[in-house]
Amino acid sequence: MIDNAFKFTSQGEVRLRVTRQQDALQFEVIDSGSGIPAELQEHIFKRFEHADQATLRQFGGTGLGLAISKQLVSLFGGTMGLESTLGKGSRFWFRMPLQACEAPDVPASPTDAPDLGNMAIRLLLVDDNPINLQVARFMCQSIWPQAHITDANSGAQCLALLAQSPFDVVLMDMFMPGMSGPQTCQSIRQQPAPVCHIPIIGLTASTHAQDRATCLDAGMNEVLSKPMDKHQLVTAVQKQLRRSMAEKGNHVG
Repeated sequence: MIDNAFKFTSQGEVRLRVTRQQDALQFEVIDSGSGIPAELQEHIFKRFEHADQATLRQFGGTGLGLAISKQLVSLFGGTMGLESTLGKGSRFWFRMPLQACEAPDVPASPTDAPDLGNMAIRLLLVDDNPINLQVARFMCQSIWPQAHITDANSGAQCLALLAQSPFDVVLMDMFMPGMSGPQTCQSIRQQPAPVCHIPIIGLTASTHAQDRATCLDAGMNEVLSKPMDKHQLVTAVQKQLRRSMAEKGNHVG
């Protein structure tokens, strides 16, 4: 809806408005664009339909976007519609029912566990995507303000950094060109101690169980889903740090 609004608004404005309406949320995209003639509005949500042939020639497209959007909204029990005046703009909207849910249980940390939030832990972030690295760095720094964070954009650079400096935990992307996350992990596990024992947490956007199994079989301690959930990240990192500290018999940092 937003993409269409910008596409058909050469000047003026595009606004997104979200409002609570009793037990529903309403999303509206309002533009000051070209508008749609009243006699053509009934075709907008049909598959393979465009408002007119001029639109098809100028902008292309399959005519499926709004049809699929309406079906998705319907699957969630919602409704979708539009209001438009030729030459004055359009207002597309959809309304989604809200469903009550219980807050997830947050496991309490053991009372005798050390406070890792204020420790100068050493994190190594490994991802070939610079945006992912920036997001991961920002999140980790917000959770562990005293942390020393280093990033690597490849498996080879990760191995080189581990050979140069000690780290407490590695956060590693699964899919990377050249040496993948599982391959890098296997190489780390073959290094002399203490490098081979470093906790490694895999990160992947894949939802396939086999991909997660591949990471664990390669020697990763845990696998988290992308985009990273802050609570899951804290839980995983602190769990692995405590395990590592217990094995070493002293404190990290």
